[in-house]
Amino acid sequence: MKRAKVDIYISFFCYSSNGGYSAILPEIAFWWAKTFYAMRQDDRIGRVGYGKFADTPIDMMRNRAIKVAQEQGFDMILMIDSDNEPDGYLGVDPAAKPYWEVAFPLAYDRLMVGKPTVGAAPYCGPPPSPTNHADEGEVPYLFQWLNSATDDVEPRMKLHRLNRNEAAIMTGVHRMAAVPTGVCLFTLNAFEGLAKPYVHYEMASDGTEKMSTEDVVVTRNISLLWQEKIGENVVFATCDS
Repeated sequence: MKRAKVDIYISFFCYSSNGGYSAILPEIAFWWAKTFYAMRQDDRIGRVGYGKFADTPIDMMRNRAIKVAQEQGFDMILMIDSDNEPDGYLGVDPAAKPYWEVAFPLAYDRLMVGKPTVGAAPYCGPPPSPTNHADEGEVPYLFQWLNSATDDVEPRMKLHRLNRNEAAIMTGVHRMAAVPTGVCLFTLNAFEGLAKPYVHYEMASDGTEKMSTEDVVVTRNISLLWQEKIGENVVFATCDS
């Protein structure tokens, strides 16, 4: 039986300095060449489109990329940030798995039964320094929903950012409360019913401090939206990638 084809849009966020000109890590170009070839050989994939987004702020650019993909009728959008190296551990860690070989089948199979999906490769923020996360160590950008008790009549759910040790033992594909979007695949139906702007920063009331970054906001809100709509969290981390 012939399989249904999906159309995929790749958005490259090509930042260098303040957005005045574009740049990416060379490793992204190597990864893209290999992955684009694999896409063209895959009978599940129809159109493959791509675009460059380098203006600031980043939340505006992510919203613009989603809008372009929606207006052009794509089924999925893959976000690639300029400071990420996809599949950086392949050949180094024997347990590492290629991101696209995990994320795309996950999203495709779920889309075939009408379910939205967000699938991200997890990563850590900048290494600790005397002025940045000195007491916490490396900060993984992975979040889970945490409550205080099994039978609490008023579940006190909160967003919990995993620490390095918690993240390090995770393998396979896990449902998450929020994920980073540096290497992240969305099915476009994940945005159906989500308030606009989809992607935005949450700031302190005086606008002097970030309370949540734009990637956490959009994936957290998608997690909440679809849990309420279909009783299922649709946000995943591909932990081996």
